[in-house]
Amino acid sequence: MYLDTLRKSSLAFYLAYQQCLEPSSPQSLLAVPGVVCVAFSIELGLKCLILRANGKAKKGNLKTHNLMDLFNELEKPIQEQIVKEVNVAMSDFTSALEAASNTFKDWRYVYEGKKDTHANTWFLSNMAKAVHKIIG
Repeated sequence: MYLDTLRKSSLAFYLAYQQCLEPSSPQSLLAVPGVVCVAFSIELGLKCLILRANGKAKKGNLKTHNLMDLFNELEKPIQEQIVKEVNVAMSDFTSALEAASNTFKDWRYVYEGKKDTHANTWFLSNMAKAVHKIIG
């Protein structure tokens, strides 16, 4: 993967999310695409950070969509920087990330009628901002 393309793709999906879920958008129509976009943006951003730091994934698993698994692949200083940027306690961050770990997969197939689909858009948005700030 090319890091610059990965970084730009992550940013593009974040910008698409903003168009879908910012206050001026018709949220009832664009909520699902918005949530899918922000989750995928975070995924790509985390993969970019992993590759930038290591040249490859420690466990060799960049095919996952699971945000917690990707976050855990990051070096501790990068993890701490993300948590600091999101501006929540580590325990709250961990809980929110665990709950959001499969957002891309779950929301991408929301039309199949999965019950209890929930997304913490505040957390997802702030995590995406944090990841993009670190990526540069």
